[in-house]
Formats: sequence, C-alpha cells, structure tokens
Amino acid sequence: MNEKEFCNIRVYGTLGADNLFSPLGPAVPGAALPGYHALATAPYFRRRGDGVCELSELVLLTAELSARLWRRFNGPIRLLTDPAGCEYVRRTPLADAYDEILPVLDPRCCGIDPLKYWAAGKIAALAGLSVPCSLLDMDMLIWRPLSLAGEKLVCACVEFTDETVYPPLSYFRTTGDYAFPPAWSEEAAPLNTAFVYIGDRELKDEYTREAFRFMLAEKETPGYWSVCITFAEQRILGMCAEARGIYAKLLTGMEPEDGIMTHIWGGKTKLESDREYGDFYRDLCLEKLDILRREDSR
Repeated sequence: MNEKEFCNIRVYGTLGADNLFSPLGPAVPGAALPGYHALATAPYFRRRGDGVCELSELVLLTAELSARLWRRFNGPIRLLTDPAGCEYVRRTPLADAYDEILPVLDPRCCGIDPLKYWAAGKIAALAGLSVPCSLLDMDMLIWRPLSLAGEKLVCACVEFTDETVYPPLSYFRTTGDYAFPPAWSEEAAPLNTAFVYIGDRELKDEYTREAFRFMLAEKETPGYWSVCITFAEQRILGMCAEARGIYAKLLTGMEPEDGIMTHIWGGKTKLESDREYGDFYRDLCLEKLDILRREDSR
C-alpha cells in the first residue's frame, strides 16, 4: 500500500489522512494551551456486556498520538475519565502520554443510556471544566500550534444538515414537561465537537446544561441511530451559540488550513477490519510516536 491508496480512507469517514505522511513541525517549548481527552467506560461495558473496558491497539495508538501531539504543539493534556477508565489506562502505555489522569466522570453516565448517548461523557467532562478550555476526541490529531486566545468558540467544522441525521425539532419524543428554549433556531448549523474550545463561561454552562436536560428528557425517538446524540452534542451547541450571537471559528477555516488536523472517526471501522489498512496505519503511528516518545523522555 502507498500514500495515495491509504488516503482513500477518507471515503470511510476520515478527514486529513494525508497529514499522517508529513514530517512533524518544530515543538513549541512551554506551550500553555491545556487540552483534555475524555473517556467514559459505560458505553464499552454496555456494548460488551461482560464488565470489561478494553480499547484496541489501534485506538490506543491513536489516542497516544493525539495526546503527545497536543503536548508537543499546544500544552499539557489531561485525561478525564471514570474510576474504571483510570484503572484501565494506567495499565497501558497510553498513561505516559498524559500530564494527569483524573477519575472525575460518573461511571453510571449520569443515568443516561450510554449506547444511545455515547458522547455524554465528553459533554459531562466539558461541564466540569473552567473556561477557556480545549477538549478533543481521542482520535483527533492536531498537527500544529493553535492561536485561540480571545476566541469564544472554536470547533472542528460545521456539519451539513441532512434531515436523515439532523431532523426538525418536532421529530424528537420527550417527556411532557420538556420544551425547547424559544430562542433556539432550527437553522443554526450543527457544530462538530471532535475539537471544541470554549472561552465563554455562560455559553459552556448553558450548552452542557441544555444537552443533559435533553438527554434525560428524550424518550424513544424513532429512526436513525445517531439522531439523538448528534442533536445533543452538535445542534444544541450551535443553537445555544447562535442565540447568544456567538459564531464559531472553525479549524477547517483557519489559515493555512492544510496540515492542521486529522480526524480518524469513521475510518476506525476500516482500519480494524482491513488488515492491510490497519497495519499501514499502525506503522504510520509508530513512526511518529517513536519521535514523540523519545522527546518526552528527555
């Protein structure tokens, strides 16, 4: 397999795969933009049904690369997880990639269905942070320094409002006492939070509060499996921000845009199921990690 063939993985939902082939830029000594990963184990326990949380080798390598890249270019990075996640990660090489591992998340997922709302742990992690704060998915790779001081909201990108995934508000089934805030506009663009920086405390508090209020009130909404979590995670942020007159800056709109990020996302399925792709990707990760590990050990 070569670079061109591997980069076809974008068809499977990966953004910026070509950045894996570029040499690392210079480190930024003393970079001071703290970052966070979030790992909630409830979805893994529920999915497996055997009380075990175990991440695959490729997921662990990706998370380690994400953490070490952040530390190289932007600042310290911490893992926010629950007690089971903390115990598990400390037994893996991933533990060395973090400045701190904090078991602060509710292992019961705050009473929310962890399969339907698999990103609820990320929203809970964000709720507990002080602003400004940067939260990135464990499969999000940031390849250069970010200058975000003074920004109120920065996200990975805007999503297109396909009604299959982003239906109208009237589609959702909720308990009788729930109502959508009247200030929300259905036209507000969904915001992809694979990376999110929030510098406005009131926005962060409102977003996380409203996301949990919806997740607790939603009951048996039919249809496509991801409509409820994308509403809670992406659309509520967009609607809360627009109602406050805040418009997100996007990583995909920054100059220069090339080389800023890689988001593995849907490509994980291809990497795990296709050995040729998976082995090629593993080698790419290990090549970069060899450099980053040696630098961090100095």
